[in-house]
Amino acid sequence: ASPVSRVTAKSPPTFIYHGENDILVHIEQSEMLAEKLKQHKVEHEFYRVPVLEHVTVYFFSAESIKRGVDFIKRH
Repeated sequence: ASPVSRVTAKSPPTFIYHGENDILVHIEQSEMLAEKLKQHKVEHEFYRVPVLEHVTVYFFSAESIKRGVDFIKRH
């Protein structure tokens, strides 16, 4: 079910953000996705969120929201 296995050259532009202290889903998963997108030349942005964990990143990272919205506006 990993999105890494579904990436193709036709994948849409992708914004990824991940808390650096996430112990539920390790940040390596997002790193692998970013690398796969890069290999297929899919436009993407990967933002590593300092300090936050799996759930806290979704509630307390205003910077992630800003970056995600900016990414969407560019596409």
